Amino acid sequence: MFFLDSIKRSLYMIIPFAAYYVMHALFSSVGKLIYGMTVANGGEAADYMRAHAQVYKSWSAVCVYVLLMLGLWLLFGKSDPAGNRLLKEEDGGKIRIMLNVLFFGGATAIFLNILAGYIVDLLGIDKSGASSFNTDTPFLPGLLLFVFLSPVVEEMTFRWLTFNRIRAKLNVKMALVVSSLFFGVIHGDAVKAVYAFIMGFLMALIYHFSETFLLPVIFHVAANAFIFIPPYMIKGDRTSDTGNIAMGAISLLFSVIFGWLVYVRISPSREKSGKS
Repeated sequence: MFFLDSIKRSLYMIIPFAAYYVMHALFSSVGKLIYGMTVANGGEAADYMRAHAQVYKSWSAVCVYVLLMLGLWLLFGKSDPAGNRLLKEEDGGKIRIMLNVLFFGGATAIFLNILAGYIVDLLGIDKSGASSFNTDTPFLPGLLLFVFLSPVVEEMTFRWLTFNRIRAKLNVKMALVVSSLFFGVIHGDAVKAVYAFIMGFLMALIYHFSETFLLPVIFHVAANAFIFIPPYMIKGDRTSDTGNIAMGAISLLFSVIFGWLVYVRISPSREKSGKS
């Protein structure tokens, strides 16, 4: 009986991640199949598809994440309430909390990306794996995918569902670590995985203290936006080493300041509600 209960509990905790992984693979395969069949048939359609392969792949990924969002909601929307407690309790501080989280996410992402760049150079790691996003992606589908859709889908999977379920069945510490590990795994190589683990851990903390799904989504949107958008806007040479150090120091300072402001705003509300 204990063995069966352990299996049921383990399945309950990993099913959201498994559902995300399977649906992502399935929907992506459909997009690749359509591309392959179109190219194989030849003709003008095949030539057009080859010439616009990156555009097709980008919009195909957008469709995948829209379907993922709908699929996760249909599977778990009724059984797993996402939570919006803090914003319901706050009278006049909703906008202030959301802005603090926004700047916390953006500043933290900038600092960690700059730090990752120096670590990559120091260790002599291939830089192709250090970039958070592919700047060959057309801007509009990239914006929809990286800044809006993937944050919502990934927060649904890793904070709302995986973190919540592990916390309910085990404890907060295990939920923080395991959900962040899962989040890191899906981001590919070691550099991205470590970055994603740290960011995932922070987002899980925000969700744990606030019991509000919207806040880690805002953090995630800001983090992706602050990293994805600038390369499309900045022309010419990259920032100098001195500029990078200055930017890293400023972003770290802002990360600490806004992180503290977020903590101050969300932790007292949790204590008042009797959460531990």
